[in-house]
Amino acid sequence: MQKIIKELIIKIKNNGVILLIGGVIYLLGFILGLFFNSQSSAFYEEYAVNFYSLALLPSSSAVGFLFKRILNLLLLFIPVILFAFNGFTIYLNFIFVFYKGFVLSISLKCLFIIFGFNGILIFIFLSLIQNVITTTAIILFILLISSSDCTNKNQIINYVVKFAIISLLVALLGIIIETLLIICVLRPFNFYF
Repeated sequence: MQKIIKELIIKIKNNGVILLIGGVIYLLGFILGLFFNSQSSAFYEEYAVNFYSLALLPSSSAVGFLFKRILNLLLLFIPVILFAFNGFTIYLNFIFVFYKGFVLSISLKCLFIIFGFNGILIFIFLSLIQNVITTTAIILFILLISSSDCTNKNQIINYVVKFAIISLLVALLGIIIETLLIICVLRPFNFYF
């Protein structure tokens, strides 16, 4: 385990450019999402209300919310992992980084339009934390795969599986933090106020 952690730290230090590119693409997605004016904003507003009711209303299940988020994470990571088997397609994963920033800014706009200042709090405690951690996991996965020295097919598969597990665990940590915030902070706060 210590060997894997040391290897991760060395790869992150040696490939800071990928982290920088990922951060810029994420920020670009966020900024463009702020200026996105869609005729189908009713869809996004309905999604925001459904998200709010699933996450914060006492009648909804926190375990159901947790499993829905895990399923969404797995569906996001399937193409991310599939793109990792080729040295050229690994960088297509930056599309998902852009997408995560874009969706984050749209959720900010919708939550603010619907819930006002409370929407900003919902955004900070729910959307922002989980989205940033998941996007960091994707960027970490891109960094680790692109910096590996794979020469044969078995070695590529081993690297992809090992780094996919690490990235999924980081993203799963974001989902667990989000669920704990819902259960311990936001639901009681929403109940009393």
